[in-house]
Amino acid sequence: MNVSGWTQNNNSLRAAMLEHASCDICYISETHLSDNEPFEPDIPGYIFRGFNRKFAHRNAPGTWGGVGFLIKRDILQQYTYKIIEKTYEGIFGLELTHNVTAINILFVCCYLPPENSPYGRDIDGFLSQLEQICYTYSSEYDHIIFGGDLNARIGTMSDMEADIDIQLPERKPIDLIHNSHGTSFVNFLRDCKLCILNGRFDTNKDNYTCITNRGKSVVDYFFCSHKTFEICSDFEVITCKDLINMYNLAHLIGNRSKPPDHSLIKCNINIYYGPCTTRNETNVPTNHENDSVPKYNVKNIPDDFFTSPESSEKLIHLIEKQELLRETQLNIDKCYTDLVNTIFHEMDKYLPKLYGNSKKSSKRFKVKKPFWNDYLKNLWKNMCAKEKEFLKYRGPNHIKQYFRKRFTDSSSLFHRELPKAERNYNKTVQENIESICTDNPKQFWNYVKKLGPQFNSNIPEEIYDQNGDLVTDIDAVLNKWKTEYEKLYKPTNENFDEDFYREMLDLLRTAENRMKDPLYVPNQYLNKNISADEVNSTIDKLKNKKAPGLDNIPNEVLKSVPIKNCLLKLFQYYFDTGMFPSCWNIAIVKPFPKSHSKDPRVPLEFMRAGWILGRGSQSRFTGSHRM
Repeated sequence: MNVSGWTQNNNSLRAAMLEHASCDICYISETHLSDNEPFEPDIPGYIFRGFNRKFAHRNAPGTWGGVGFLIKRDILQQYTYKIIEKTYEGIFGLELTHNVTAINILFVCCYLPPENSPYGRDIDGFLSQLEQICYTYSSEYDHIIFGGDLNARIGTMSDMEADIDIQLPERKPIDLIHNSHGTSFVNFLRDCKLCILNGRFDTNKDNYTCITNRGKSVVDYFFCSHKTFEICSDFEVITCKDLINMYNLAHLIGNRSKPPDHSLIKCNINIYYGPCTTRNETNVPTNHENDSVPKYNVKNIPDDFFTSPESSEKLIHLIEKQELLRETQLNIDKCYTDLVNTIFHEMDKYLPKLYGNSKKSSKRFKVKKPFWNDYLKNLWKNMCAKEKEFLKYRGPNHIKQYFRKRFTDSSSLFHRELPKAERNYNKTVQENIESICTDNPKQFWNYVKKLGPQFNSNIPEEIYDQNGDLVTDIDAVLNKWKTEYEKLYKPTNENFDEDFYREMLDLLRTAENRMKDPLYVPNQYLNKNISADEVNSTIDKLKNKKAPGLDNIPNEVLKSVPIKNCLLKLFQYYFDTGMFPSCWNIAIVKPFPKSHSKDPRVPLEFMRAGWILGRGSQSRFTGSHRM
């Protein structure tokens, strides 16, 4: 898909379109990205690998060109990817190798600028590079699949030698015009024994790949060898306007977030792994195996939850076992683990399980542009309707010009009213800020905060090695983060402050000796036993429908009376012995980006916040009101 530039402003629209398209591999051309800028496409569930144009024309306002791939993370459980071809601008090769069968596929994304562009004049060099890829890698890979925007219109020219090549389904073109790029492209296809997928499948799913006010054309293609054509199916061209209307994404359109004028091309690649290969052998988890710990439906907890004699006896046995065992950390950890397992056993028995999300979440796509209104919505629908009339018409040229003019007029009206609505909204916001600047300072600063740049909190699964090279191996990435944070939270002997440590030990010994004095009077209010009211008050304050802690026990389950009584005795035991389960010392550290200018591939370029296990914090808050 030619995205016509991918920026921070239009990221929401393009990410929503491609995420809803749900392709495993997405060819992306004309990204307009630069190596000097840290921004790259951000789509949940995908990783981006791109090849940007290194040099820009001295008169160009920005960086043009650029190609890349979006790879769904789910398929990386079955495949290993590797960048193969990254030498010629506009050509980017990506290899996928199956982890079990070693079947390998080479995907090549292409972008050739128009023939009137300075970068599009060397079409012979561009096609020679593609020809070299065909001859070099055809024996190394099982399949090679090319795709992208070549700005080549081939009209009715045939891409096959009728008497020599294997007979494939006849291509039924909808764009009857050809240009010089198209002539060179067809000659290249014949020489390399390749064929175009466009026009060889269901004609009802075919369409023009580029639609603008200047006209319509087919310039984006999938092409492959005749052997690879046999594994391709369900070829489909979806215009961006149809994709936006299909998933109700029109509210994400803005003056700086316009939809691409190129269509999305989809195609299924059917790979046969052999009769002995099963789903389990390829290490593909089932739907239920994706979640190591299942979620539970706690909306309607039954009345007999933890009220059976068997469950009550288990809880009593756990408390008695804890009180009889020696006060060692190992015994305390074991008893707490038994309690968690007992609760899970009861949840498995009475509560239904929920594996993953029942439906795809689209919450992030509901945040529309603030200036979007019903008037713009009606203009958008009218423009889409006129565009379909223009695309479907096949007839005399003078009537075709009539439909084209209706489409261009409606498109011009929409794109004229869109920035006007945004300007009016911005003017209204400015007037509101000026009016509340003196009347309500608090609201004024809330407005100002929203005007700043928004940080992207996603952490790429990439790091730099000692030589400064980019590393994408997940084990190496996790080990790097682990090592850096260990150094941060566990300083080496060289950085250890011995004087401070001795000072704290002296204070501790002084406090202990003072407590051993016969005349020492302890604080009875602080040291009294934990009451049932304190535990009930703390647990009842817990909010429902919140994510559980590291023990994965929901707050709704803890509000059961038998569990409250059990926790009361456990908290009291931990309070008397001064020991508690080791897992309560575990915290989840969440990195936050310090600034959008910092490199997210460097672990220590993040601020850090930690969350301790929920049960540990509850035991502390139980007696916090005494302080």
